[in-house]
Amino acid sequence: MSGGSAGPTVVLAGADEVAHEARDVLDWLDTQRAHLRFQVERVALADIDGWQFDERSGNLARPDGAFFSIEGIAVIRHDSSPNQWTQPIINQPEIGLLGLLVRRNGGVVEGLFQAKAEPGQANLVQLAPTVQATRSNFMRAHGGSATRYLSNFWPPVAGVQVDVLQSEQGSRFLRKHNRNMVVEVAGDVEAEDGYRWISLGAVWALLQQDDVVNMDARSVLSCLPVTLPHAADRGVSGTADGLGRVSGPTARSLVDPYASVHSSGEILSWLAHERQRHCLQARLCPMRDIEGWQVGTDAIEHTSGRYFRVIGTRVSISGREVAAWSQPMIEAASSGLIAFLVKEINGTLHVLVEARCEAGLAFGVEIGPTVQCRPAASVGRHADAERFLHRAIDAGEDQVLYDAVLSEEGGRFYREQNHYRIIQAQDLPDAEPLGYRWITAAQLKSLTALTGYVNIEARSLLACLTSLVSPTLLSA
Repeated sequence: MSGGSAGPTVVLAGADEVAHEARDVLDWLDTQRAHLRFQVERVALADIDGWQFDERSGNLARPDGAFFSIEGIAVIRHDSSPNQWTQPIINQPEIGLLGLLVRRNGGVVEGLFQAKAEPGQANLVQLAPTVQATRSNFMRAHGGSATRYLSNFWPPVAGVQVDVLQSEQGSRFLRKHNRNMVVEVAGDVEAEDGYRWISLGAVWALLQQDDVVNMDARSVLSCLPVTLPHAADRGVSGTADGLGRVSGPTARSLVDPYASVHSSGEILSWLAHERQRHCLQARLCPMRDIEGWQVGTDAIEHTSGRYFRVIGTRVSISGREVAAWSQPMIEAASSGLIAFLVKEINGTLHVLVEARCEAGLAFGVEIGPTVQCRPAASVGRHADAERFLHRAIDAGEDQVLYDAVLSEEGGRFYREQNHYRIIQAQDLPDAEPLGYRWITAAQLKSLTALTGYVNIEARSLLACLTSLVSPTLLSA
């Protein structure tokens, strides 16, 4: 499983076994929800216990400085059309941990997932990595119980297969990263209450359903090297035997990093050029100095009603390290659309990606999806972005490879769901508009081994794309 190369041949569960296990996991999640005691209440900003507005800056934070704060950011972008703006942003200057334990059970690769209850998730409980914690949480700044399974990841341990820092939403967080880890264990690790060993085949199958696999698990899965045992050759030859409804070009796209129209060096050079072209500058500023935003009793929001708002919540959830707490959360003004447009080029599926500029990204620009926007709230989209948006929305049923509604991070975002789609767009020209490139899934996956190259939305879609290949053929 290490290094992205093909690992030893594994015995994979059959399609019927995978389908049965997936149904069983859904029943288990329902049981976890039924036994959960929870309450998520919206409160006025002044009633967020343990948080306060600073009299001088207007920033919203805890007096002890733990967890995060809501501050202002001033942004200047120097590209073809210079632009500047100010906005609130989450400042959380610490690195969280997203860790997944994996094992081989009779040759089948399994992951230890938890049924994680998050206040911001629409259905409250979803599959999460073994460990999903901020540094403040696992250092127990909250005064609660210890993070379970942390010793398997921290301090440095043996069996590490993936270990990379990955960004979170660049429009909401200031240079925030999580450490994404996959650790393979050889001995017995017991699944405690609320945890379960699940075959990766079943997890890939569940990823094709609405709101089952949470955002943090999708991020870790996107970094996991995969192979298609005994199937890659069939995919290259275009035979669909064993590949379900997905064609050979998709299988080849996942496993062959050399089949792209661009070399990896060319992709890296393109991204470096885009970072230089956009030349984004962002600096923290006091909340009282941001323009176009107003602080009301119940929310901090833009005067136009677009983008997002900061709200207050009071939470109580059983089974967490802390049973009750209060915090600010981000509520989106509308749901979003996140999509890959894909086409076959020279016998291999290629994904059209954008060099996406976002205020909170450490390097200003990362590789993002073809489409990443809120259709009801966005303004000023350029012509190519508008064209790709309509292709993603208006695609016929025979062009839709993937279609699901997925929740975003439930610890900071309040019931935020986005529509994720993968659309076959064979008629798009091979010529690439400014800021876009055609690359293979294997190239995109190889870039997840590096910090600051693939944004969280594109990583989620990469996991969705991987799930399209028959789950019985996926291993690590």
